[in-house]
Amino acid sequence: MVGVDDSPAALRAARVAVAVAATAHCPLLVVTVLSDGVLARALGRATSEPLTEQRRVAAAGSMVRHTVQLARDVGLDVEGREVEGSPGEALLTAARRWGGDLVILGRNQAGAHTYGRVGGVALHVLELSDVPVLVVP
Repeated sequence: MVGVDDSPAALRAARVAVAVAATAHCPLLVVTVLSDGVLARALGRATSEPLTEQRRVAAAGSMVRHTVQLARDVGLDVEGREVEGSPGEALLTAARRWGGDLVILGRNQAGAHTYGRVGGVALHVLELSDVPVLVVP
């Protein structure tokens, strides 16, 4: 499984995930986390630019479609999903439901708090994942 958003790190992670899945001859799940619906609505009311969240969601969806196409281009069985929730928890839930053997993430997810050079989302998944996690720089 690969978690993506609209960041350059996520694009690098997507490319690595496609390469790993192709080498291992295994299916790939591509997941983006839209956001916690309650939080997104509150932020939407508070921001001076109401289309910001819509643009972010559109960009994340575009990254899922792009990654799915990259995987299909090399003959992979691939599925794309857009889920809501807290990013770290939503990615962990998706990984557990998928039942895969590996989670791949970009080092710095967009807007994440960082610890050292690892984004907060990646760190959360690293700490709580039931399977190995590959964090792509």
